[in-house]
Amino acid sequence: MIQTGDLFAIALPFDLRFVTGHVLLDIDNAATQRLIGKKSRLRERGTLMVNVYGPATPEPSPLSSTVLIPGVWTDAGRLVGPDRPRWKVIGNRKVDPPSVEFPEWVINATGGAMFERGEIAKPLPIDSAEVDRIGCSTPFISLVVLAKMSVGLLGRGDLLGENAILFTLDRTFDLRYSPHRAEVYRMLGQDPGRSYWDWATAEGLGPAPGDRVAPCASSTPATGSRTPPVRSPSMRRLAWRSDERCRSGTTRPTSSWVCPARSCPSSS
Repeated sequence: MIQTGDLFAIALPFDLRFVTGHVLLDIDNAATQRLIGKKSRLRERGTLMVNVYGPATPEPSPLSSTVLIPGVWTDAGRLVGPDRPRWKVIGNRKVDPPSVEFPEWVINATGGAMFERGEIAKPLPIDSAEVDRIGCSTPFISLVVLAKMSVGLLGRGDLLGENAILFTLDRTFDLRYSPHRAEVYRMLGQDPGRSYWDWATAEGLGPAPGDRVAPCASSTPATGSRTPPVRSPSMRRLAWRSDERCRSGTTRPTSSWVCPARSCPSSS
């Protein structure tokens, strides 16, 4: 079973051997679904959000760390299967939530144009023709396509021949690669350099109404009265290790649990 933090070997075509994928978020994981809430926009996206690291290596390497493709929605097709996966999990690396960046896109939604970045969603004062002009509405990339994109990013796009243009990481996949990004951020009144973590924190994004996360012991005052769970951004809630304990002494009940109390050092 795939877990957040898993590293997996991506087999490259043309015998270029391997690059490494890193699972930043596993939306299909039941614990993750409980934490993000039933109405989270993340449920509507890919199965996995991953980084892809290089350089290419002759054998699968969990040590690769040069980012080729940051934060992209993809599927788990080659990592799972009824018999055995075609691509192997080769290790696990702790995810650093403040450093995670989500794909960005502009879509036509009910009521008009919408900018989306993770759980951040903002209306835009443009019509559908402008959405088409901006052209960043397909942030999902299959694992097979990711492998071919990696070929080009490793400087061997010539091997893809006339199809190289089909495997270019450009504005059609993600607003981050679009010449229209600055324009969109001006409409939003936001700094394009602002991190997802900072923006989501300022927005107070947290569990959907009715979804509760058990507070850790440090969030219970000495008087014995229990404080309500703190609303906190998704990337803070979805911290990613099952082999640690909250410093207050509370065991993490799932692989994606994080102590929600701001006073608890493990949630910082």
